[in-house]
Amino acid sequence: MVRILLAALTVAASASPLFAQRAVVLGTPSVVVCPPSVVPVCPPGNPSYVVPGMPGTPAAPSTLPGTELPGQPPFAGESAPNLTTPIQQTLTGGNPFAQADNSLGSGFNRSAAPNSFGDFGSLTYSRIETIPVSRTIVVGFTERQVGVTETVTIVNNEKVVTRTPIIERTPVTREEVVNERRVVRLPLGSRYNGIKISENDNPRPQDRVYFGYNYFDGVNRALNPGLGRVDMERQTIGFEKTLLNGDASLGLRLPFVQLRGDGSIDSSVIGDLSIIAKFAFLNTNESVRALGLVVTAPTGGGDAVLLDGFAAPHSTILQPWVGFYETLTPRLYALGFSSLIVPTDSRDVTLLSNSVTLGWWLTRSTHRGRVTGIVPATEVHINTPLNHRSISNGVFLQDQVNLTNGLHIVLPRATVAVGVNTPLVGPRPWNSEFVLTVNWNF
Repeated sequence: MVRILLAALTVAASASPLFAQRAVVLGTPSVVVCPPSVVPVCPPGNPSYVVPGMPGTPAAPSTLPGTELPGQPPFAGESAPNLTTPIQQTLTGGNPFAQADNSLGSGFNRSAAPNSFGDFGSLTYSRIETIPVSRTIVVGFTERQVGVTETVTIVNNEKVVTRTPIIERTPVTREEVVNERRVVRLPLGSRYNGIKISENDNPRPQDRVYFGYNYFDGVNRALNPGLGRVDMERQTIGFEKTLLNGDASLGLRLPFVQLRGDGSIDSSVIGDLSIIAKFAFLNTNESVRALGLVVTAPTGGGDAVLLDGFAAPHSTILQPWVGFYETLTPRLYALGFSSLIVPTDSRDVTLLSNSVTLGWWLTRSTHRGRVTGIVPATEVHINTPLNHRSISNGVFLQDQVNLTNGLHIVLPRATVAVGVNTPLVGPRPWNSEFVLTVNWNF
């Protein structure tokens, strides 16, 4: 009777999902692989049980062809602890916030490539600014004789000579700074700044916090002759958290913008807050196909009055996008985005943006505690306004083709990247842009 009861208990334990994850048929029907969560029921000292990752237990046996259960990878290398089964989902409660394995850090989580650098500054707004202008003021003249002119006339048959001195007048001047109101065409810091999905981003959902710094040299210099040099700086902070086992994510992005120039062109504002949603409907080591939506709320500052006397628009901006990542060779990859930026205020610009990146893993290593990869990359960004294209508009944007080249340094859990952006189509929106990004994966 005792033998019959023990046999029945053994069969019940092997069949129950609460006690065993699955049985692997290898000629030893009693070998059962147990998830760590049920270790008390499956003691590691029993040679008939295998608990992955627990010291003192035998290694998980290899699976013979044809014995794998549907949806289950064979036990090999590090894949055993990462099994995802209906039983495990039952035991964990099917957590929708579960994230993908990121144990190797940025650059190696499911063969992820570094993020794109980006390229975009802001829209251009025509407005009246009071500019201090240095002028030369004439306050008087000095005179000196530099010669004589003679005029000969005949009066009563006599020659009469008239002499006239030649006087040179030299103005006396002084330099004076005066305030002059003029039309300037500059970015309004908080609007459209740092909102494009291609700014330090990736089609693959990630778990990260990040920081970005952008310096735009000589903003709209060709549109403001005589104005002098105007530069723009932007710092960006943000985070992203994956959902649905790494196939989706939600994130926030917030820019801080400073405009530096002559006189009143000196401002610091907090930009508009963007909420970024991603969903990767294809998410493998080699390929990603994703779509999403960026919603930018008008939370930033920086009001201005346009030429028509009305305040500059401050829209809520909707940006649906699609993106891809593709491994082309073991070292070469491509990623890209296409997005449509649609404002809720018709006075703002509707913008079509296309970006593509080619990156090359110059070096790549899985060793911890050192640089795990060096990746030079080249990006092409095409920004096409669908309305308000003329400089005569109060708010406008002209066609842009911008080239970004840079280098990513991949660490076990972080990526540091530096790049330079150059506009290729005139009038150039800026002379050049310097980019620095830091991403830390958790």
